[in-house]
Amino acid sequence: MRNIQKACLITVFAVFCGSAMAQEELGLTVLDLTITQDGAPVTITAAPSDWPLSFSISIGPRPLSITLPLAGCKPDLEATYVRAYDYDLAGDLVSALVNVRDTSRVDDPMEITFTPGSGFAAEAGVQRVLYADDPTSARLDQGFNYFFAERYAEVTADTVTLTIDRIEGPGWDPLTAGVPFILMVGRAGCSEFPAMPVSLIAVNFG
Repeated sequence: MRNIQKACLITVFAVFCGSAMAQEELGLTVLDLTITQDGAPVTITAAPSDWPLSFSISIGPRPLSITLPLAGCKPDLEATYVRAYDYDLAGDLVSALVNVRDTSRVDDPMEITFTPGSGFAAEAGVQRVLYADDPTSARLDQGFNYFFAERYAEVTADTVTLTIDRIEGPGWDPLTAGVPFILMVGRAGCSEFPAMPVSLIAVNFG
């Protein structure tokens, strides 16, 4: 995993390092994604939490890009799902994901985390605006951004890249304003890890 540092401290996810399994013990990564801003990789820091795939980054108030590998993906099913939430919901989002993991009786918990049919409709072509349905609620049944094929900013033989210029919610654009927020990133149609392939990324500014 590129550009990841470990951190054993109290984080925005409000859980001590010793109370959660370390990412390396589960063989989990942040979906092997790379985050860049101004053309340079951003350091991704592991944030100890009851949800092992919890991370944080620090960026500036301007566009950022997320690149993911296509290894293990089925071309006709590959997709990336993204939601943006208020920063203060980090703990609630962890609890919601843990609850789905521990109580789900369906084959694919992603269908609960990102309800089919709730992907935001968008015009054909590259999507560079991240839409937020209800960023002040930790609900998992709200709309999400659905990236695939032509909606990515770039597609190569090995990777896909989505670029976020701004976040559009009800009176809310934390990326432009430099206000911390949470990203929930899910991956569909690709090889799964031992747990749900969903990551939480706390986005800070500094």
